[in-house]
Amino acid sequence: MPVEINDRTADVLTTVKNLTAQRFKEFTQTVVEIAKEEAPFITGNLRRSINHDQPGSELKRRVFTQTNYGGYVHEGVDSRKQPGNPFITRAIDRALPEFNDSGPWA
Repeated sequence: MPVEINDRTADVLTTVKNLTAQRFKEFTQTVVEIAKEEAPFITGNLRRSINHDQPGSELKRRVFTQTNYGGYVHEGVDSRKQPGNPFITRAIDRALPEFNDSGPWA
């Protein structure tokens, strides 16, 4: 009796990749929202400038500020003059638990 095997490996891999890409996009959007809360507020320009994009691969995302000083605020200038205020790092730390404990694979 012949046995027919229907190999759907490619379909499964595509589905997993799409789920992962969507979940990563959601995570990045959450990081942006939290970073806007965490960023220091003087005029609001830094908070308004926080954004994200997808440079190339679906599984690659970038969170950034569109100001010329956002990197200096985040990393600091000189530990004695202006220590860093890593608001994006804190946003990632705050968002991770939510995404580690949820989603289709939790």
